[in-house]
Amino acid sequence: MSIHENQVSEPNHHYDQLLEEIELMDPNGLYLVVPGSTLHQKFNNPVKDGIDES
Repeated sequence: MSIHENQVSEPNHHYDQLLEEIELMDPNGLYLVVPGSTLHQKFNNPVKDGIDES
């Protein structure tokens, strides 16, 4: 791995570990629905809301 690749993957690994710890403490801790946003709907209903590419 190059120096650049190491610099990029090191923080990513750190954040992955933090996310895993948060999820272990509270599996719903990262769940968030922004008022007025349709993104949550689109992820949960991809065919109906038009983002399914199959």
